[in-house]
Amino acid sequence: MLFSNLPRSKPFLPVTPPRGKPVNASPPRSSIFYDVSSSLSNEEMRHRAATQTAKATIDAAIENGNPTVDLEHLGLNYLPDEIRELEYLRSVSPNRSLIPDLKLFLTGNNLSQLPSFFFSHLENLACLSLRDNKIRYLSPTISQLQKLEELHLSNNQLVSAKD
Repeated sequence: MLFSNLPRSKPFLPVTPPRGKPVNASPPRSSIFYDVSSSLSNEEMRHRAATQTAKATIDAAIENGNPTVDLEHLGLNYLPDEIRELEYLRSVSPNRSLIPDLKLFLTGNNLSQLPSFFFSHLENLACLSLRDNKIRYLSPTISQLQKLEELHLSNNQLVSAKD
């Protein structure tokens, strides 16, 4: 940093603009970013960044009709509500709109459970990778995924299925 060697105990000196009135040269503290970031822990900031990245990835997949959604190694503690929007994913061919088989990669996050709506809203899910998370239970509603061909669950904390 350019001014890293300045002593922190001394206040900023006033600057005299051309009209002769002194002005406080200290940086404004009214920035929303400054106020929010100063009150959040590093963990909360990482989680917010991960959630924003996940939301952007989901939005891009829907916008581009990309049936492969990679949310691996983001540090997600839970899935954002936008995950349910993947049910609207469509691929457009010259002749018609298709509902593609969805592939969702969630490997290497901190997920301990999936939201209750997860299995009922992603009927076109063909591949689900949940490796290297902290999932303890899978809901029996997983049976609603009629197109599911691949399910990867290694390195989780599975105990049993919930009733």
